[in-house]
Amino acid sequence: MNNNKYKFKKVLKKATKAGRRDGKNEVPKNDSTKGSTQYLTLLHRGYVGLQALNLLSFKSKVSQMESAKNSAQQGVITATSNLDLSERRFIDAESNVKKVEQEINGESQDMPSSLPAKRRNLGTIPYSIILFICTIAELIVTIPALQFLMGEKRQFATLLAFALGTATFFGAHFLGTTLKKRQDRSLPQPTTDIVLVTIMTSIVFFAITVLAYVRANQTLPFASNFVELPDQWKLEALWFIWTVWQITFFCIATVASFKHHSEAVGRLNRAKQIRFFRRRQLERAKSQFSRSKAELDGLEIDWIPSLNQEIEELNQREKLLEAHYRQACALYVDSNIHARRQSIKGDHPAFEAPEFKLTELSFLEVAPSEISGTWDISALETVGGKSK
Repeated sequence: MNNNKYKFKKVLKKATKAGRRDGKNEVPKNDSTKGSTQYLTLLHRGYVGLQALNLLSFKSKVSQMESAKNSAQQGVITATSNLDLSERRFIDAESNVKKVEQEINGESQDMPSSLPAKRRNLGTIPYSIILFICTIAELIVTIPALQFLMGEKRQFATLLAFALGTATFFGAHFLGTTLKKRQDRSLPQPTTDIVLVTIMTSIVFFAITVLAYVRANQTLPFASNFVELPDQWKLEALWFIWTVWQITFFCIATVASFKHHSEAVGRLNRAKQIRFFRRRQLERAKSQFSRSKAELDGLEIDWIPSLNQEIEELNQREKLLEAHYRQACALYVDSNIHARRQSIKGDHPAFEAPEFKLTELSFLEVAPSEISGTWDISALETVGGKSK
């Protein structure tokens, strides 16, 4: 504001100086006509230029308001689309969960004999504990036997024992799940699974038998408690004991796998995970929609008052410019008359300044697109109308 006052004071000084200069030069002449005074024409152009700058600033603010509103409207459209998509996805996920639950409960079962295969009779945590115990029991036999075979290569024997123990109970798991699948008549029954299970089980039993024999030889010197058995039968007795030991734990792991496995329960868990994820997506979509809608509502409420305020500020700036312009013109005429040698009337046509016209604004005009609540900014291209 202070800067504008300073500039206006400079304009007044220049107008006074120009009036004295033109007055001494007898400009304008007594026979000059309206609009012939060059300084008044240039002064008018300068103030019209300032008026155009104010109008450009006003249009920029209105464009920003319009862009903000359009952006908010686009945000609501996007949020609505995301909300609809999230709702459809959640409904599909919920429907899938109910469908699998009905399948497990036998409500949509076409083959009642397959119903037990769809249920899980052993939880994941007990199943994991059983496998862990069986693995430890297997290693108790396998590690000493392999260390006995390999002599000084104890570390390698231990690693190999862990590998064999893991492979053994992976085989037990595979055998149990395959048998459970065979119980479900609604699923395909490929013969390759039976062939693989047969081969794998044969290899596992062969390895168990060999390791039990090695372990029996290792523990033979400590078989003095078998006093009732002839010495030639002690090795076979130990061999039988260690074989039964390992096969027992293998069978326990197989039964646990059989009781734990369920294709339907697995699909139900995956469906519940998807439903949980879709519910989170739906909650985020609802929250985003609420924020976008609130932002748009706020802009629509403030739209007309904000435009009124901007127009009022523009009118005040233009009225101030008009007052400055008329004061500068008056100072020019006054200094011009006093600097002359020949008298001239103050109302001479040559001293009549070009008219400074205020801008007419009608922000309620409907845009060419006829979108409700939108203002036609192109109407501001014309300066003129209301004159002072």
